[in-house]
Amino acid sequence: MSNQQQQQQATTTLPASSMSRSNPSCGNLPTNALVLPATAQLQALLTIIRDVKTQRGEFVFTSDRIIRLLVEEGLNHLPVVSHTVTTPLGIEYQGVSFQGKICGVSIMRAGEAMEAGLRECARSGS
Repeated sequence: MSNQQQQQQATTTLPASSMSRSNPSCGNLPTNALVLPATAQLQALLTIIRDVKTQRGEFVFTSDRIIRLLVEEGLNHLPVVSHTVTTPLGIEYQGVSFQGKICGVSIMRAGEAMEAGLRECARSGS
């Protein structure tokens, strides 16, 4: 089995129910690093951006979807506090809100591609 086939097999066997801290294709990761689960959706998106026949527009659209998945998963790991709101029907709903404010720092060139995804997922407001 080739190294590429081993990496593909290892990626497809990651548990979809929880985040993984190790990935055979990445080696040992720091304890605070997480690997997105290898869902069918993510694998389909990665296939599109790796295909030499993918047109630029499709590549950009698909990359933006992957970035949004990554940003959304990152938001899942931020601390939250209890927050009660009143629904339009006058019923109280016990939910959560993020503890503190969210700040994104772009690393020029490499991180700029993720700015739009972060803005879409974490709008600033009151």
